[in-house]
Amino acid sequence: MHIKSSRLIWIACICLFMISGCSQSNNQSTENTDLFQYKNSFVGDNSAVSHILNGLPLSGSLTSFELATEEEPYGILVSYNSSSVNPTTNEGFTQMVYNTTYLITLVQNVDWVQYNIGDQTLRITREQLNEFYYNDLQNFDSTSSLEGLVSLNISRIFKFKEVIAPN
Repeated sequence: MHIKSSRLIWIACICLFMISGCSQSNNQSTENTDLFQYKNSFVGDNSAVSHILNGLPLSGSLTSFELATEEEPYGILVSYNSSSVNPTTNEGFTQMVYNTTYLITLVQNVDWVQYNIGDQTLRITREQLNEFYYNDLQNFDSTSSLEGLVSLNISRIFKFKEVIAPN
């Protein structure tokens, strides 16, 4: 029983750390730019996607992005510097889910976001996130409502990680 309570305390501490890290990063980025000005952008709008990515956590580690618009389903390929981002850690995974949440909420026709970090890839789809949040992300129209949704679900993110673990 002592081991179980220790694990729960440890998991709670990690969750609090990630929540504070995500909100600090997000507050810094959205103070300068209201990302919801790009709501209903299209995946083919390079400028809008670039502004969104640069306003999210991990923007300092962004090396490139590519828009996959040749055929449906449309997507965004995002490459990060492997020395500063690790999708297998809880923090790295949480930040990628957070960024994907914003991209899928703001870009109306993006169906997936794939992260390439060194030799690892992580693909998150619109369908997976809508199921995870029990909501259609397209229905969110403000930073505060989306942040509320993310905050309510942050403790469940480890279950989501088990489902779509990076390869």
